[in-house]
Amino acid sequence: MHSLSRISLTNWYLFDVQDIEIEGSTALIGPTGAGKSAILDALQTALIGTNKNVLKLNASAANVRGGRTVKEYCLGVLDDGGKDVARDRCETILALTFRDTNSKAPTTIGIALRADRDEPREELLCQFIAEGVAFSAIDIAQSVDEKGDFIQHWDDVRDTLKKLTAHTGGRFNEYPTGKSRQFIQDYLTIMRGPSQRPDPRHVQRALMNAVAFRPITDCTEFVRRYLLDDQPLDIERVRESLDVWNSVKQTIERINDQIRALHSSVFGPLLNAAKNHVKRVQSDWTEAHSEHLRLERVQQQDQEKLERLESEQRRLNAIIGYNEKAIDEERSELESLKAAVAQVDQGGQLQILSAQRSNAEKDIERAKKDILQIVDVLNRIASLVGIRECVPLSTHALIDRANTVVRSIGQSPTKEDGVLNNIAVIGDLCGDLAKTELIQNSLHQQCDALGIQVNELRLQLEKLDATITASSEDGAVLSHETRRFRDLLTKAGIRNQALPDVVEISEPAWAYALESLLGHNREAIIVPAERVRDALRLLREHRKEIGRVCRLIRTDRIEASSTEKSPPPGSITNILKTDNKYARAFIDATVGRFVRANDIHELEMLRYGIMEDCRTSAGLTYRVYLDIQPILGKTAAQEALIQAQTERDNLRESWLNEANKLKLLRDGIQQCTFAISYQESEPRSPSDTAAILQSARRVLKDQDELRHSLLSEAASEHLKEIEFINEDIKAREDENRETRILQREIDKNLGAVSEQLKATEQRLNDMADRRARIEDEEMTGIEYELSIKHVDEFAKWPEDRCLDLDALRSKVENQVGMTPEEKRIPFLADLRNESQAQSREASEQYQKSVFNGQNAFFVYRRDYGADDTVTSETSWVQILSIAIRDLHRLETNELRDHEHQAERAYEEMRLALKEDLLLRLHEKLSHMRQRINTLNTAMGKHKFLSRTYRFSWKANPNFAGIRRLSEKVAESPERSADIIAGEGEDEDVRAAMTEFEAYLANDEDTNLLGDYRNYYDFDLVMALDEQRTTTLDEAVGKASGGEGQVPFYVAIGASLRSAYFPGSPPGSSPSGMGLALFDEAFNKIDVANTQQIIKYFESCGLQLLIAAPEAQRPTFLESIDTIVNVNRQQGTDVVYVETEHIGPAAKSALTDANPATQEFEAFKESFERNQANSAAD
Repeated sequence: MHSLSRISLTNWYLFDVQDIEIEGSTALIGPTGAGKSAILDALQTALIGTNKNVLKLNASAANVRGGRTVKEYCLGVLDDGGKDVARDRCETILALTFRDTNSKAPTTIGIALRADRDEPREELLCQFIAEGVAFSAIDIAQSVDEKGDFIQHWDDVRDTLKKLTAHTGGRFNEYPTGKSRQFIQDYLTIMRGPSQRPDPRHVQRALMNAVAFRPITDCTEFVRRYLLDDQPLDIERVRESLDVWNSVKQTIERINDQIRALHSSVFGPLLNAAKNHVKRVQSDWTEAHSEHLRLERVQQQDQEKLERLESEQRRLNAIIGYNEKAIDEERSELESLKAAVAQVDQGGQLQILSAQRSNAEKDIERAKKDILQIVDVLNRIASLVGIRECVPLSTHALIDRANTVVRSIGQSPTKEDGVLNNIAVIGDLCGDLAKTELIQNSLHQQCDALGIQVNELRLQLEKLDATITASSEDGAVLSHETRRFRDLLTKAGIRNQALPDVVEISEPAWAYALESLLGHNREAIIVPAERVRDALRLLREHRKEIGRVCRLIRTDRIEASSTEKSPPPGSITNILKTDNKYARAFIDATVGRFVRANDIHELEMLRYGIMEDCRTSAGLTYRVYLDIQPILGKTAAQEALIQAQTERDNLRESWLNEANKLKLLRDGIQQCTFAISYQESEPRSPSDTAAILQSARRVLKDQDELRHSLLSEAASEHLKEIEFINEDIKAREDENRETRILQREIDKNLGAVSEQLKATEQRLNDMADRRARIEDEEMTGIEYELSIKHVDEFAKWPEDRCLDLDALRSKVENQVGMTPEEKRIPFLADLRNESQAQSREASEQYQKSVFNGQNAFFVYRRDYGADDTVTSETSWVQILSIAIRDLHRLETNELRDHEHQAERAYEEMRLALKEDLLLRLHEKLSHMRQRINTLNTAMGKHKFLSRTYRFSWKANPNFAGIRRLSEKVAESPERSADIIAGEGEDEDVRAAMTEFEAYLANDEDTNLLGDYRNYYDFDLVMALDEQRTTTLDEAVGKASGGEGQVPFYVAIGASLRSAYFPGSPPGSSPSGMGLALFDEAFNKIDVANTQQIIKYFESCGLQLLIAAPEAQRPTFLESIDTIVNVNRQQGTDVVYVETEHIGPAAKSALTDANPATQEFEAFKESFERNQANSAAD
């Protein structure tokens, strides 16, 4: 054991240079203000350092300032104001010399300070330990200045100490500012030797608590703070170890999540985009190539047709030339025959007859022409019978009679006969032709109204056709305006989606209600947040065309919003399912406030409610919406498409019926127009025409009879021959006329074929240019090459997909070669149309896939914290390359190769650390109980106020389960894994393990869990006997005077022993130093109990240093080893210090003479003996 033997003070308070020699327990006795507390404060400062938050300087002072400061002690402040000082500046050295009670080897510890009156506080030069050296302030003091003050330079003192320690073979250690704890640890360890070393924080707390002399109000808090070591379990290390392994596991899981996210959300759409891009390019090339091949064959056919037409034209020219030559020859012959007949003409009668015949034939031709006109007009009037219900009632008779006459004429041998047979009726009909103008006016009015109706039907049909065509491609049945808006967005390069494409309805019965509320909002368009303003500009520019219907979701505002307001329970929007956050936010904000009501009573209770039959309540208003065909979701879209197709078929039938009716009306107007024109031309009356026809026929008959009577047989033959030649000439002329008509048709066809050949040539050049452009630009572009590369690497191409141009060309040409020659042009046209449709479909799918893939990639980068230059302007193929790079980096991460090992290692480490933690907890608790039992053994040897003292403990119920768990693991270490896993254990053990896991997961609770001192509550039991006991917690505030102070000193002694001598068994002589400092101590305790407490402290191995007033001197004479008298000369700053060592004999004599230590009879006998001895003297 090491005992303090010398206190050395230099420039401290009123001590310039002072060595105080002591042995064992020491009492500083003197009047108030002499300097006793200054010596105790010097001891504090030397032992602890200058930390004002720890030091308890002048702890017994009753003033408000709570004691002095280290600086004031160094400068020697003479008054409480701090203005009058003994020194303006100085270097202060405080040194404590300890000696081993067995070997007497010294060890000095101390502190060197510098203070200046003008500085705010003192400066710590260093703390030091000098092994093997007994420091003496007087021996090391160097000189005295003109004031008589000792000048002490630390640098010189340090050099001296280094030389002395070197001479004795010891060590000299210095500790600069900030190393106070290490200083305390080292001097405690040096003096403790090989025994368990004390915790410097525990020693510091216990020592300062004794100096501060605070009352104990909570025994549990006192034991935890001052009796037990502050050595919590290093749960943070356990957590950090678990966190490291868990971090590895989570990193692997995050990598796998990223890989899954890339495959499921990004690669799917983007690889689909790549496939569709390749498909589109190849379809475009196939379309251009097949069209080029088709046009080559069409050109060849047109060229052959041109050659055939030119050949036919030459043949017809030859026919005309041959006929003209024959006609010339026949006319020469005809002149000869006419001359022969003229020779036999008697008086020119034949010429007269010929002239009359010619006139009669002309009359017949004119009459026939008139009759044809009449018949044509009658046919036109009769044709109005098909629209009889559309003409005025007054004209029905005209139409019916015309119809009857036309049928009658049709049944006659010739039209002329039919007219002659019905000449009276026809005359009446021609007189009524004026009524056709009435018919025409009526038809005009009906035609105008019906034309508008037919046009509207046609426009509706076209819009519906466009909607159905577009819906067949992407599924959503949208209005014409919304389709137009989407086309505008696509042309502007703005990716877009319609709301119906990204949502589903989980309860179809409520779909009508939801979509009725949404109205036009159900066709809302979603565009990227950064393109919303561009889309809005397009909507404004075309507002007259599409603004009434189209809606644009504010995705920019949704992105900027940090909070999402959820709809109320039972909201109508709960039937909608979607992964698109924009769609969800839009619909929730639009109609999310409407709550579903099952009946009218529920509807009446809701501020915003809706029933399945579309009845709604909104504030103070009821409303009923019309049913509409749902379009949200795939099922609704399919049903809407079927409905639209049915509607289109009905609309087409109505349009065709009305169009046919309109055509009939327009035809009727034309017939009326012709009849009116005929009437306005003032034609010959039907009766006159009939008379002319009949007269001309009679003339011809009469001439034939007269001609035969005038001519000879030879002349008759000539006339017959002339007639035959005339007929032949007429036939040839007719043939030439028809041939020239054919020639004109052929010329027209030749022109058309020539123009067609030119157009085909231009089209061929265009297709060749387009094919070459696709080959040179798109098929060699980076987007196409990377698409093929990425899809070839990460996805499976269809078996028939041609990835290079040569293979694609061979495929097309092989298909053409396998087709019969006569079917190749239609086959190539079908191939062109099919490729065109595939290109359109691939383009649609490409845009949709790019939109979905880019959005998914941005979500992926956002969720996984990627920071790069990817923006909305980055092309999808670049994004796909980045995604593939990320995938390669993630898949090649070395951690994934050790995934299973990491999981197994994590579980094993988790189990091992928990097992180790529980075992160490059990060990801590066992050592705690052992330490308290040791202290109880030491306390049990002494009685204070006729009581024995011991510390008791009871389990803290908050940690009872974990404590029992640690005991169970400690009892059966071979089953620790099963116990921790809860296998084969009762419910209490599993509950305790759950509680343990919960504590490990919480920072604050972890601190409680790791501090083993929290597992028990403590008290100090004071027992008169086994039946009569009380505890300190029960006595707090009740006991007074010494009865209240004794338990404090007992507890303080236990705390100091526990701090200085951890692990020392009961009854042993502990090694190390053990100072106990008290200021104004034992002032309320009687002599006997004071002496008993001093003996108790000594039995604990503690060296007492007590500051007490003069009145308590007799109390300490019998039990203290050294009394240090401290006095201050009246009216001066001089302090005198004298040391008295009380030996064992003197203590014994004083004890014998003390009446308090003897029975009454013994004291009486001793008193009488002393009186007798005094009388004899």
